[in-house]
Amino acid sequence: MGFWTKLLGGKRRRLGMNPVFDGQVLMHGDRLSLMRWNGDDASIALNDLDLVIITKYSPADGMERCLIELKRLGKAGVSVPTTAKGFDRLDRWLKRLADFDLESYQRIRNTDEAHDATVLWQRQGPAAFTLSPDQISPPSDEKQGIFLENLGQWLPWSSYAALGALPFVEQEKTVCPNRRFHEWVYVVKRPTLLGGLKLKSLRTRSEAFEETPKLHLPVTRYLSDIRLSTDATGDFQRLAGHIGRFLTAAGGEAKQVSTVGGHLAAAWFQGEVDYRLDCYFDETIGQYQSLAWLVIEHAPDLSPFYTSAYGSNLRLGPGVDSL
Repeated sequence: MGFWTKLLGGKRRRLGMNPVFDGQVLMHGDRLSLMRWNGDDASIALNDLDLVIITKYSPADGMERCLIELKRLGKAGVSVPTTAKGFDRLDRWLKRLADFDLESYQRIRNTDEAHDATVLWQRQGPAAFTLSPDQISPPSDEKQGIFLENLGQWLPWSSYAALGALPFVEQEKTVCPNRRFHEWVYVVKRPTLLGGLKLKSLRTRSEAFEETPKLHLPVTRYLSDIRLSTDATGDFQRLAGHIGRFLTAAGGEAKQVSTVGGHLAAAWFQGEVDYRLDCYFDETIGQYQSLAWLVIEHAPDLSPFYTSAYGSNLRLGPGVDSL
């Protein structure tokens, strides 16, 4: 019998299989894929990993119940069961990974006792942003857009169609988790903004669509995930201080930020534009993630795009008013 028994409708399934601790590992180049009988497949590029975490559960029916979590900050990871068919290929790859905690890996796997999540490997490296505070920058004009200092051009609060026509903006059609729907993703690579802040990328995405994209809608948000060094708190404070000084000099103001749980946050506003910087605490590794999120949002009047003449002419009758 093959890995899956095919039933009516072409669904992959074999009776008695566990969707968490069963599956099949496939590796092609640097990409690992985990195929599950229920169709909830997942994949990840091994070269993009940020963390490798092991969690051991109490054995059941004499079978090992252990998960190896391959994690990339800010994106979905893959939890690979050691009982999955083909796991030996990942096992060999992990043992060759530089600075991998082989001793803890073997100790936890060789015990029959449950073990909490333990980090076996974590990416080390410098922050993926630079600050050039002496760089000359024009005053910020929130109504016009975000000024890209390295290009000398504005990234406008325009429609998605107009944004995609700009020569320095790359665009790609992507599939949503509900695979009937798609989005257009727009990316500016290596921008410099906010008075000398150099980032890897700045992006936005269109409203999800099933057939026809609504590219006439206005852009309301730009986002950048900023990789930090192992000194995440220090990098966050440097970023927040730089952005705050620039926006304050341009007429902006700081906002009070309320946070839930452990994370760092700072926020500002300038006219109709909000700026927010966040860095979240990872309970698994007991420290702040080496990743910050910069979100720049504009709040235009969207009523012309979502209000119909029919809806605008609806009126409450006397009987409803008296309730």
